[in-house]
Amino acid sequence: MIYKEVSYSLKIWFSTIAVAPIIFLVVDRALTGSILDEPMSDWYEYIVFYFGLIVIGGFFSTIIFAIFLLIVKVTVTYSGSVSQCKRIISSSGFLLSIGTFGIPSYLFERNFPLEIFYVSASYGICIVWFSWFYDLATEENQTTK
Repeated sequence: MIYKEVSYSLKIWFSTIAVAPIIFLVVDRALTGSILDEPMSDWYEYIVFYFGLIVIGGFFSTIIFAIFLLIVKVTVTYSGSVSQCKRIISSSGFLLSIGTFGIPSYLFERNFPLEIFYVSASYGICIVWFSWFYDLATEENQTTK
């Protein structure tokens, strides 16, 4: 059963790390017209920036993934239904993503820059979406199949 919870958590984590930077790039480009101080002139720059965001996001979310996995394990163990599990998992994942990017920014800069809001919101939205998208194998789920 632990394998299923690890697999479910890894799917959410990897999908979020891959998709959230795309959402961030699109939203930031649409709202500000530029991601960096100077506009990117070539798609190559966007691709390099995207992979940089994947590396940075993966690095900073590694500890958060461990906490998220623990939340999934506890939720699956003690929760009553699959929908209740997914509500708890998605809301706690959203709060973890906001905390990952927001708390350090606020502590070090004493503000919450708009770019940090875009990043944390894109990660939070992805965690919520993928929490509901992927199948969560629970005891209830296993007995009904």
